[in-house]
Amino acid sequence: MLRLSTVGFLSIVGTFILISCSSPAGYWPDASWRSSPPEQQGIESSRLAAMFEHVAQAGYDVHSVLIIRHGYLVTEAYADPYTRDLPHDLFSCTKSVTGTLLGMTIGDGLVTNVGAHLDDFFADEAKDAGAGEIPLEALLTMSAGFPGIAVLRSADLAQKDDAVRFVLGLPRSSESNRSFIYSNASPHLVSAAVKKVTGSDTLFYAQDRLFDPLGIRCNRWPADKSGVQIGGSGLRLTPLDMAKLGYLYLTNGVWKGKQIVPAEWVKAATRQHIPTSGMNEAENHGYGYFWWMNDFGGFSAHGTGGQYIFVVPRLDLVVVFTGMLAETDFPVPYRLMTDFVLPAVVSSRAISPDPAGNKRLDAIMSRMENPDVGALARLPPLASRISGRRFQFREPNPVDVSSFAIEFGQEHECNLNLSVTPAPNLNFSVPVGLDNRYRHTRDSMLGDLYVKGRWLDGDTMEFTLVRPPERLLMHASFDSEGVTFTIIGTAIRFRAYRAPAA
Repeated sequence: MLRLSTVGFLSIVGTFILISCSSPAGYWPDASWRSSPPEQQGIESSRLAAMFEHVAQAGYDVHSVLIIRHGYLVTEAYADPYTRDLPHDLFSCTKSVTGTLLGMTIGDGLVTNVGAHLDDFFADEAKDAGAGEIPLEALLTMSAGFPGIAVLRSADLAQKDDAVRFVLGLPRSSESNRSFIYSNASPHLVSAAVKKVTGSDTLFYAQDRLFDPLGIRCNRWPADKSGVQIGGSGLRLTPLDMAKLGYLYLTNGVWKGKQIVPAEWVKAATRQHIPTSGMNEAENHGYGYFWWMNDFGGFSAHGTGGQYIFVVPRLDLVVVFTGMLAETDFPVPYRLMTDFVLPAVVSSRAISPDPAGNKRLDAIMSRMENPDVGALARLPPLASRISGRRFQFREPNPVDVSSFAIEFGQEHECNLNLSVTPAPNLNFSVPVGLDNRYRHTRDSMLGDLYVKGRWLDGDTMEFTLVRPPERLLMHASFDSEGVTFTIIGTAIRFRAYRAPAA
């Protein structure tokens, strides 16, 4: 039986309620953010320009950077083909949202406090697994002893017939409730607890109570086979919506004068409860309730590939990064914060305008969003010989294509005609930019697909395919019998063969 409370530990009366009942900027970015030159908010644009130049020179796969100071959007940059309206996978930033929803159920009196045990929510499953005495707080601090993310991926949970029972039955470390083990099991149990106490799925509760007040429309949040949203990953939002979540925490849970998230939850969730070590330079500074602590102050949400929401209250600052960075480059946004963004914040007030710095910043951001059109090389003789000729795959392949043909007719664009493995009797037409610009295809089966290509020599084409947030760089080397594909950065190679002429 659930331990319910009509008040809950977050319903603190009197002077203990945290301040901040209004936006520092005097408005709320429900539909759009107000923008401002960096200098008007005490930030040096020349340092921000240096950051983007560094990213470009290093070739980091950063998709967007948003900087909000005093409630104003001072920097909003997207790398082609990403845009402000294109939702991005949050990966493990989802965990911070899941924890927020639990805090809201405590504020609603549906859960007593973080000391509530799992047998309050999953009596049968927890009893069978001997996990009933695990408190919610151990889940929130990643100290429940469940296996780490290398053992259990969020995608694995979606395939389980009873993911909650499966998670509760996992072997747990003997260091439970003492040691930090970053896990996908804990946030999934929190999501299941939210579903249990609200009587609706986690996404519905999130949309009704959290997203709608902030003007956010959730694009995607996958669930397991029991209808429980995957608590540790899978939520998809735009970078601007990610910034709203950070701003909500910056204002102590207040939006448009209304307490959306209990202020005491914000305070509790964003202070260190357990030390972390052995992670990486961005994550060795302690953990709250599904929020990471920053060594430079404040807290942040992190996700695979370089998804970050940094909140730095002492500077009235929110910074969002999205990307698909290599695993070794995961801390890059943290380094960009420490090396460029934070040093750029030099005053709490406006500083002298810097026209040259602004021009430099605008130029580098413009090149991110609109790359220079590449020189249009003449098509090699091979292009006319293979144009319209179909190639077939005899074995399964990583791109799930059963056959394809390339049609050349223009110097700036070609067309891929694809038959995909899930629907081999259907053909899909996918334009490919040959001028260093992506061409966009949107299809109910393919989703959003962006493709550009170029000839490396007379026999080999390079294709860059983006299915947000993932990017695939692939070389296609043609010969007399067919074509060999190589996925760059991996050892993966596969082959297609010329189909018999019709």
